[in-house]
Amino acid sequence: MIWMVLKVPTGYLAEYSTVFDDSFGIKLSQSRISQILKQNGLSHVRVRFPKAKHLADLKLQKEAMERNPQLRDHWDSKLANWRAYQLVFIDESGLNSKLGERSYGWGPRGQRVRAKVSGKKSGNYSLLPAFTVDGYIVCNLYEGAINAERFEDFIEHDVLPHCTPFPGPRSVIVMDNASIHRSDVGISRQLI
Repeated sequence: MIWMVLKVPTGYLAEYSTVFDDSFGIKLSQSRISQILKQNGLSHVRVRFPKAKHLADLKLQKEAMERNPQLRDHWDSKLANWRAYQLVFIDESGLNSKLGERSYGWGPRGQRVRAKVSGKKSGNYSLLPAFTVDGYIVCNLYEGAINAERFEDFIEHDVLPHCTPFPGPRSVIVMDNASIHRSDVGISRQLI
């Protein structure tokens, strides 16, 4: 078992348990595996990735400079005038295949746990969902970043066909103040 853990130090206890069951027909609970690893001088520690920089910055809690308490209060009072069934929420997210890299692994006490990672640049993707209290009405995945034109196309062709005129269901689109939402490219306010 120790050789397996040292070969793949970022494995989860459940994964080690499955491998043992599938490979050797031995059923070991996660707590028993943890106990065996600790008895053999291994501990569960943060993995050090070769190119990781400024890990301390990850503990820093950041707040947007643009945050304005008066505008926030105004938004809260405006939001109180709508019903949940009227709202459609839109917020894009950036994805990268390296986001799945594990940050903890098993290794000898007092020694760094190193994990091999690809040095290749991984592709970036953008996820653009529109969802309501009843669930997602549309969710698109794009390669690369979302620009204003792509965002407007998403609103016009993917979201608006699922919306109804105010004050009907799905009649109020809610989004953050990202610059792509405020472009001059031209979603006509008449469409909304």
